[in-house]
Amino acid sequence: MLIINKHLENDYELLYLIDNNNEEALTFLMEKYNNLIYKTINKYKFPKNEFDDLFQEAKLVLFKAIKTFDESYKKTFTNYYKLLLENRFNTLIKVYNKLEYYETTLNLDLVVEEENSFDEIDILEMLSSVEKAVYFKYFLGQVSISELVESLNLTKKQAYNAISRIKQKLHKQKNKLINKIN
Repeated sequence: MLIINKHLENDYELLYLIDNNNEEALTFLMEKYNNLIYKTINKYKFPKNEFDDLFQEAKLVLFKAIKTFDESYKKTFTNYYKLLLENRFNTLIKVYNKLEYYETTLNLDLVVEEENSFDEIDILEMLSSVEKAVYFKYFLGQVSISELVESLNLTKKQAYNAISRIKQKLHKQKNKLINKIN
């Protein structure tokens, strides 16, 4: 195993080491871009409760950049990653704006029925913007996974993970309601 010299390694050297299955180089490169990720998230002014999801999304984009970067295009790796990250965040902004539209057009009379009914307003506050978009489209809109993936520009894995997180949060909310009644 090669030891990474953090003062001498540039992106191209790290990418070469990563291509040769050096996990330490991958870890170092992933950590190296944390500041850029923080700055980009703050630049887009997403809600604070979205930070963890956005940070994870940025790491996935970084991993994609590592796998798809081509030196022959005469662009730096940093610029390539910035471009991919900004494109992804622009897509997420569109999803977030669609979500706000769905929230405003949702008939709240259907959501708030009886005192003992499921309090969906509390549930919506627990969900991230991506989870809300999935909730409205998949659970309320009854779209298929393939339609969900296409309309929200998600991978199938991201869609299934969001559905799983939503179900867990719904289950927790249901248990809280049951405990409140008892």
